[in-house]
Amino acid sequence: MLDFEKFFESTKSKEIYLDNIQFKRINKKGAGEKVSLVCKDDLKLREITEDRACFTLTRHIGFKPVSFFELSISFGFSLLFKQENKSIIKWEDIDLVNELLRDNGVFIGPVISRISLLIAQITSSTIGQMPLITPPTLCIKTSDDEE
Repeated sequence: MLDFEKFFESTKSKEIYLDNIQFKRINKKGAGEKVSLVCKDDLKLREITEDRACFTLTRHIGFKPVSFFELSISFGFSLLFKQENKSIIKWEDIDLVNELLRDNGVFIGPVISRISLLIAQITSSTIGQMPLITPPTLCIKTSDDEE
């Protein structure tokens, strides 16, 4: 597992920004049907530059069968390299997305927490009084997870 603290600056020095929000209200209420919440996260590496690795984290919320609403929130973030250690690794040979997923949220935590907060705020103003609270942790299965 990659030692992120050795190669990247502290989490306080990373950039985090809202990239995209999509909300679609669905009038079908699923009356009498059993409805399941679907929460899925998607982490993508956008680019690696001389001084940073840039990512997008998107959380998709919906229901099965399709009802109530669909919501997608994306945040971009960048991890700044510690220049003194950057050249130790050939970054094109590293699966940074999988390494971040295995890092237990230390570097992703502040991003997913913001996404979770926005979901609560949006759903409390669109579907009624009670906000939908999603976990401020990743909803992604890694290759290390059991089925």
